[in-house]
Amino acid sequence: MFKMSFKVKIFALVLFFLSSAVVGCLPKSEKYEIEPIKMPEVPEIKLPSGDLLTGLPDVHIDDAVWAEEVRGRAQSCVESLCSIPSTTYFELEDEGYLLQQAEIDELPQAHQIFETEIWPKMLNFIEEDRTVSKNQLVDLLNFYEMSPVDSQFNVTEFTASYIRFLYSQNLLTPYAADDFDYDFLVSDKELRLKEAAMNRVPDDQKADVTLGLKILSRLIYSDAYQNARLIEKHGLRTFLLYNYKTDIVTAKRQFVSEINESLDAVGLHLPILANQIKGSVGFSKLLAGEDMLPVEESDVASTYQTSLMLSSFLNEPWQELADLSLDIDSLVDRSSIIDSIKQMIARDSDERFQASRDKAHEICKQSLAAHLGSRPTAAQIDTFSEAVETIKQEAKLQANQLYPNQQPSIQQMIDSANFLLPTTQDGALREIRDSVQFLVDGLEELADMKSLSPIDAQNVGGMLVGSYRYSFDGEDDSFQGLSDMCLKYLPKGLVDHTYTFENKVVVSTNTVKTPQAGAAIVAHELGHRVQAELGKPGRAGLNQCLVDRHFSGISQEGDQSDEGLNQFFDEDFADNFSTKIMVSLDMTEKENNLGCLLFGSANESAGRVNYFGSNTVHPLVINNTDDVHAASLHRLLQVAHDFGSTTQICKDFYTEEKKNIYFVNGTKIITIPEIKTCH
Repeated sequence: MFKMSFKVKIFALVLFFLSSAVVGCLPKSEKYEIEPIKMPEVPEIKLPSGDLLTGLPDVHIDDAVWAEEVRGRAQSCVESLCSIPSTTYFELEDEGYLLQQAEIDELPQAHQIFETEIWPKMLNFIEEDRTVSKNQLVDLLNFYEMSPVDSQFNVTEFTASYIRFLYSQNLLTPYAADDFDYDFLVSDKELRLKEAAMNRVPDDQKADVTLGLKILSRLIYSDAYQNARLIEKHGLRTFLLYNYKTDIVTAKRQFVSEINESLDAVGLHLPILANQIKGSVGFSKLLAGEDMLPVEESDVASTYQTSLMLSSFLNEPWQELADLSLDIDSLVDRSSIIDSIKQMIARDSDERFQASRDKAHEICKQSLAAHLGSRPTAAQIDTFSEAVETIKQEAKLQANQLYPNQQPSIQQMIDSANFLLPTTQDGALREIRDSVQFLVDGLEELADMKSLSPIDAQNVGGMLVGSYRYSFDGEDDSFQGLSDMCLKYLPKGLVDHTYTFENKVVVSTNTVKTPQAGAAIVAHELGHRVQAELGKPGRAGLNQCLVDRHFSGISQEGDQSDEGLNQFFDEDFADNFSTKIMVSLDMTEKENNLGCLLFGSANESAGRVNYFGSNTVHPLVINNTDDVHAASLHRLLQVAHDFGSTTQICKDFYTEEKKNIYFVNGTKIITIPEIKTCH
C-alpha cells in the first residue's frame, strides 16, 4: 500500500506521485455492472417513523450458515433463468477480469501478436527510458558538484510542503489496506487505523502517523482527487460533459483554464514543472481538442490532480503538513542531495533493470493479450449494428406512448443517437501501438538539467532527495508506468454508458458479443436518453409504481425508507423501457433478459460460482446507498416477471424470502423489495 514508483525524471517526480500513492486507499467499486449514466450526488435519505415489524418473522443475516443457504438458493434461481457462459477468473496486479472459453482460445494467437508487433516497440522505449533517466541523474550530479559549496540549498515553502507530504505517506507504508478503518472515512471523512494496527506504531511516530492519516483524508476528499478518480473511471469526455454542464468544446476550455491557473501558482516556485506539464503530449492533445487514448487520459488526470494539489499547498496552506516533526534542513543539505543522486545511479544495475523489464513484459503480455482476445469480430459488429436499428424503431413507438405530445423531439433524438461500438482486434492493435508511441514521445519532453535556473535547481534538489528517501523502496519497479498503461486494457465487462449532451452511447464488448441480451442493453440506454431528453413527467402512475417497488429499504431504526425515488428511479425507468421494447418485439426468451449479463462476473472459487458481489447484504437487496442500481438478482427477477418467464425455483425463492425481515448485526433491518409490473 502507498507504493510510489517514481521514474528518475524531474517531471515524473511530481506528476505521477498522487495516482500511485493513494489508489489503494478506498475500496474498489464493483465491476461488470452497467455504469451509471450520470454521476449525481445522492441526497441524504430521510427516514419516516413507524413500527413495521409486527407479525413478521425475523432472521439474523450475520449467520454464516444462513447466508450460504440463501445464496445457494439464489444461485440456483439465477442458473434456472440464465445460460451463464463458462468463464475463467484471472487476477493480475490486484485487478480481476473474466474471459470466456472462446476468448481463452484466442490467447495463443494474441500472445504471438504481442511478442512480434507490440513488445519490440515497448522494449525500445524501456531501453531509451533507462538511458535518458541515467543521463539526467549524471547531469544533475555534475550540476550540484560544480555549484558553489553551501551547507544547504534554500528550498521554497512549496518544495518543503511536497517533501512533508511524501514523508506523511511514507509513515503509512507499513500498514496494509486491512489495517485501515474505513467506517470513519465514510462517516466522518477521516481515515483511521484500527486499534490493533495503531498499537504497532512506535511511540515516537504516533503523533506523525495520526497527522499522516489526516493529510491522506484531506487529499481523498479534495476536488482534485475525486475528479481525477472520475476521469479514470468514466473517461475524460464523460467527466468534462457532466462536470461543466456544457458542450465538449466549452468544457475543455474551462478545464484547461482551471489547470493553467493552478500551474501558474506552481510555476512561481518550480517553473520547470509548470512548463513541462503545459508542453506535454497529453496536454497538447487536450488543447487541440483531439480524442485521447486511455494512457493519455490518465496522464491528463494526473496532471490535473497534481497541479491542483500542489497549488493548494500555496493557496490554502495545509497546516497539517507544517505540524509534522520533520527536519527539512537536514534533508536538503547539499552533501545529502549529492549522496542521494549517487545512490540512485548506483541502484541502476543490470540485474535490477532485467527484473523490472521482465515484470513489465509479463504484465503487458497478459493484459494486452486478454484485451486482443476479447475483441469482437467484424461479423459480430455488423450483426449488432443491424439489431440497433431495429431497437431504435421500436423505441420511438414506446417513447411516443409515454410522451405523446413530444413525438417530433423523440423521433429526432432516437434517430440521431450514435452508438459507438468497440473496436475489433485490428483496431485495438492500432490503439495499443499509439499508446506506446505516446510514452516514447514523452521521453522527448524531459528537461535538460544543464539549463536549470537557480530557483529550479534549489527546488529540484529538495524534491529529488525527498522523493528518493520517501518514495523508493527495495522493490521499486522502474517501469511501472508502462505496466499501468497495459493494465488499463484489461477486459472491463459491461461498461455501457451514455454521453447525454452529445447523444452518444458507448457499447461494451460483452453487449456486442451477447446479441440477445445486448439488444435489451441498447434499449436500456435509449431509455436513459428518452428520460434525459424529456424529463420525468411521463405517466405519474408509472413513475410512482417504479418508486413503490423499492419503498422498503435499509434503516438503523427498523423503519422503511423512501429511497427508491432518489436512488433507483433512473435505472428502473431504463429497465422498464427496455422490457417494454423487448415484449413488443416478442423477444422475451430468457436469453433476452438483460439481467443475465449482470452475472457475467462469476468468480469460480471453493468449487462453486458466487454471483453476488460485496455490495449486497442479501441477494435481493443493495447494501450501498450510493449505488444507483438495484440488486442484480432483483433486476433479473423483475425482467423475468415482465417477460412471463419466471421459473418455479425463482418463484419459490422469492415467496419464501418475502415472508422475512432480516436483522443485520442485530440493528439494521432489511425488507425484500417488491416485484410487480409497472405500466
